[in-house]
Amino acid sequence: MISSFLEGKATDINKAIGAALLVAMPLLSSGGLAQGASANPKMPFQGSASTSQGTHNDGYGLKAVDFRLPAGTPVLAPENAVVISTCNAGNNHRAIKLRAGTRYFSLIHVNTANIYVGKTYLQGQMIGTVAGDRPWNNCAKSTGAHLHFGVSPSSPVVDGVNIANLRVGTVLRSTNYRR
Repeated sequence: MISSFLEGKATDINKAIGAALLVAMPLLSSGGLAQGASANPKMPFQGSASTSQGTHNDGYGLKAVDFRLPAGTPVLAPENAVVISTCNAGNNHRAIKLRAGTRYFSLIHVNTANIYVGKTYLQGQMIGTVAGDRPWNNCAKSTGAHLHFGVSPSSPVVDGVNIANLRVGTVLRSTNYRR
């Protein structure tokens, strides 16, 4: 944490501060971030998108769907949330896990450089863009541009739709907007 940074064990003060805040900040007691988690999570994009893969389990233990979205499409925070893990599949192609109160979200195939554990986002804030490259490693596997979106199995309703049982080709409309 902060002491790790001061002792030279951590090289990024933002990561050290983020990790310290994650431990010190009582997220669950307030129902989420300082402003509270949203009661209405939204899709992580603007407009409409169709599913390119039906509901499946992801590596984070969440129920997930893949959306057909072109590379460069903005990826938005589904609700007020904090980054609890991130990995880089190469070229800033990220797999990200967020916590919002007692809910969890995964966003995979996101191109972003400025992300770290402890970073907070408001609902609708841009996290990055849909990645266009095709990594195939322990962090992310992709055969083309799309957005993987996972939600807690206990809270699978997003934008009023239960995404726990979607089929390929389902078109969903998001009410999220970019802040």
